[in-house]
Amino acid sequence: MSNEFWNLLPVLMALAVVVIVIWLAIALRREKPEYDERQELLRGRAFRRAFLAVCALMMVHVFLVNVLDRPLMRDGVASVLALLLGCGWFSVDCVVHDAFFPLRQRPGVYLFFNGVIVLTNGIGGVKKLAEGQCVEDGLLTMSITQLVMAAVFLAILMALVWRLWLRREGVDE
Repeated sequence: MSNEFWNLLPVLMALAVVVIVIWLAIALRREKPEYDERQELLRGRAFRRAFLAVCALMMVHVFLVNVLDRPLMRDGVASVLALLLGCGWFSVDCVVHDAFFPLRQRPGVYLFFNGVIVLTNGIGGVKKLAEGQCVEDGLLTMSITQLVMAAVFLAILMALVWRLWLRREGVDE
């Protein structure tokens, strides 16, 4: 195939993801999430833990930059990475404690959506890594966010599959 096709493929995949996200937003908007009191409490705890994790990551980054006396990443990369990891922490924590899905909601859409995100960002991130775009002049660039996003959503996907397997097996913690 021509080189133009391979350059157009990420655009087509991104367009497909946008269409899927819009479709999911419309579909999920009809269903109002109903969390019980236990789930609300657990989601609040997960949010607090994720917030503290983001704060800790940012403090570690600032400490390392000051100790090494040089930046580790281009401007804004540390903030985006910390936010991605914080969102991942919140999601996995909610999944592990069975507070991710509202009552009577089917997880199939989330599994599909996470799989698409892992696949598209993983392929794009590996391509950028192979081309040397993730590190320039010894600094991490914004291109690394695709790999981190793929890893975060892979962790969420694995937690979802694990939780659904436990639920199907009837194992109670």
